[in-house]
Amino acid sequence: MTSDEHWRMISAIESRFCLIFPFIGANWAQAAVMVMNNSVQPTELAWERYLGYNVTAPMLNLKVLAGLSLMTMITSSQAVLYFEVESNNTFPPNFLTGNPLIQSGDQVFGSITSGDVDMHYLRYAGTNVPGIWRYRFDMLANSQDTFLQILDHTGSGNIIAENDDYPNRIGESVSHFDYFDPNGQPVVFGFKLRHYTATGIIPNYFLTLTRTRITPYELGTLAPGHTQRLEPNPLGGFTNWYRFTLDKESDVVIDTIGVSSGIDTELILMDANGTMLAGNDDIDITFSIFTSKIEKHLPAGVYYAASGRFNMAYNWNLNTNQAGPWDRTGMAAIGDVQTNNIQMVMNFRVTPTEVVPSSFEVMKGELFEGDLSSVANSDDIRMTLFNDPVDLEACVDYFGVGPIGTPSTLRLKVETSVARPGLGQSISMLNFDNLQWTLVSGAVASLDDTTYEAELTTTANAHTGDTGEVKTRIRWTPINDEDPSQDGWLHSVDYVHWVQVR
Repeated sequence: MTSDEHWRMISAIESRFCLIFPFIGANWAQAAVMVMNNSVQPTELAWERYLGYNVTAPMLNLKVLAGLSLMTMITSSQAVLYFEVESNNTFPPNFLTGNPLIQSGDQVFGSITSGDVDMHYLRYAGTNVPGIWRYRFDMLANSQDTFLQILDHTGSGNIIAENDDYPNRIGESVSHFDYFDPNGQPVVFGFKLRHYTATGIIPNYFLTLTRTRITPYELGTLAPGHTQRLEPNPLGGFTNWYRFTLDKESDVVIDTIGVSSGIDTELILMDANGTMLAGNDDIDITFSIFTSKIEKHLPAGVYYAASGRFNMAYNWNLNTNQAGPWDRTGMAAIGDVQTNNIQMVMNFRVTPTEVVPSSFEVMKGELFEGDLSSVANSDDIRMTLFNDPVDLEACVDYFGVGPIGTPSTLRLKVETSVARPGLGQSISMLNFDNLQWTLVSGAVASLDDTTYEAELTTTANAHTGDTGEVKTRIRWTPINDEDPSQDGWLHSVDYVHWVQVR
């Protein structure tokens, strides 16, 4: 920016301040001197401390104010002031003039006449680092009765946060939005400000934007069978974040059961990229159970959970049980922020859904080597069988017991190989309703380790016993064998594995 551009900007600020600050007093002078002496930063806290909320003293020398303004524009560590420019009460809102990249601590300021509404889009940059960020939109309006809404960047302008009266700041508004940013790119927010009565006047306001990195509470790796109850330090009106890892595919139950009596909670679940997977508000509103609960079958991976009080909102449509309309994933305060602390109980329970064989039986042929540990992992440590010398067949049954008696889906994964070509291989699951074997895979056996997978949905219950039992049969037979007298070739199994999905 050239020197002429600096002073044109200062002149604009002076003119604007003459219009919207008719009674600027000693507090401004104190703030200006302290900033110019580098003893404070003109951030949100500095403005609140040194400006106060009741400006009634005589007008400040605008040259001092201009110096302060110049300092804030040219020093990257200090707040920058941006004007809202009329007209700006149409939807969708326009970007701020010049479409600046807002940084943490920057401020937008303006005024509202009777019946006016101020709306703008803001491009927020900050440090381009992926993570979870808490954005705070602080409306300082000299105790005027403001109503502030934060919008996403869509043609619909979906409301993602709003506030009327902030605690201890009655008449002024503060909105929060926690945003899961997977790639660290600049984000766009909209703001909509009006007087609460819709006809009142706001002579001047400052909207300060700040951003804080959120570090989730780390739960570590939750192994199958894991149960944990957490009572972390409560956050009234804010989101509590948790991070956990599953090393195996599992059913996961997360709830807030046990929280302070009568507290209404909300709960969300995200994957490692911040994609919404599930959400819940009330377990059973009919019976006035306002705590929250999520039950989800999840593959191995990293996940995030977030909880809050009733007035938290998140990008999840409870009617459709699908992701909501926002253009970003997050959780925000809707309405008046609640500050009275509660003990935000969080319960995590991991149920193993992966089932490995607990026993086996050779039905045809003879065991050559290996045991149950040989089929627990795909590691080239195999269980091997000789064929029967009479009918040249080999057959082995594997039995396991899972945690779910009535799964919606049953998946089977088997890895096998043979030492001689010309063999047929069939893989079957036992139907516990009629005690018949159901063929799920038929193929020519491979000389190399080959994986076979099957998924049962409509018949998953039939192929699961009442207490979660599953049974699989692997059978090999010769195909057009020219020399049936041959015997002694090996049939190998490297992996047998079931997954039950609730």
